[in-house]
Amino acid sequence: MMFLVLSLIQNGCFCFDVLFSFSQSKAFLQTAASIAPHMYEPHFNYSTLSDKIGDLQSSYTAAQRSEDAFPEHVDTQQILKHLRQHFAVL
Repeated sequence: MMFLVLSLIQNGCFCFDVLFSFSQSKAFLQTAASIAPHMYEPHFNYSTLSDKIGDLQSSYTAAQRSEDAFPEHVDTQQILKHLRQHFAVL
């Protein structure tokens, strides 16, 4: 599904379908995070997706939750560093 979404973006077609897919993905990840708040994966994946679509506040909040669940997760630390640098510029 993600490969299809990326190819649609590159061709400049079906943007509504792409946004709908991102919205669905966000909803599924939010549901997963609410069902298993102790797991870092749903929070991290939600953070990554939110960052990619420009929702930086949601990305930061989800990354903090991911860090709470798994403080040693390197990718979470990297996205938090990236977001903090971005917010410092603003």
